[in-house]
Amino acid sequence: MAAFILAVTLGSAALGPSPASAHTPSGSWGSFHTICWGCSVDSGNIVRAWQIILWVDKATSATCFSFADGGFGSNTDRATEVWQGRMDLGVDGSVGYNTWTKAYSRLVRTPALDNAEFYAYDYRYNGRFVTFLKRKSDGAWYFYPDPPYCTNTTGFTPMNH
Repeated sequence: MAAFILAVTLGSAALGPSPASAHTPSGSWGSFHTICWGCSVDSGNIVRAWQIILWVDKATSATCFSFADGGFGSNTDRATEVWQGRMDLGVDGSVGYNTWTKAYSRLVRTPALDNAEFYAYDYRYNGRFVTFLKRKSDGAWYFYPDPPYCTNTTGFTPMNH
């Protein structure tokens, strides 16, 4: 992670500072698959990214490493319901359009980490964070959790299933 961030920072410096207005977030994550316990998409990196968001927002008391396993089971269902309640959303345990859109609205641009290929965002709460990158060429999203607390993955992980 440190080597990658250093490379991104150096790449950013070489290109000059990125003004905050260089990329205005538009759209949402509302087009992502609906994920839930028993849905057709209930495992994979998109679930792991959601689980890390739940951990960042302290919707679970589990450690991130044990919670973010990429499988949407009963623990993720309960934590999703807690999160939805805190965000004043309909509580159903399903991560669909409204839930993804609310999570997206909480992203904070991190232009210092932008590079020629990606726009950078952080999702932060009370000292916890996960970094998201949006690829400029096709809008694909990647995530990197706050190491070493979350996963045993290295590098940025695509948000897919």
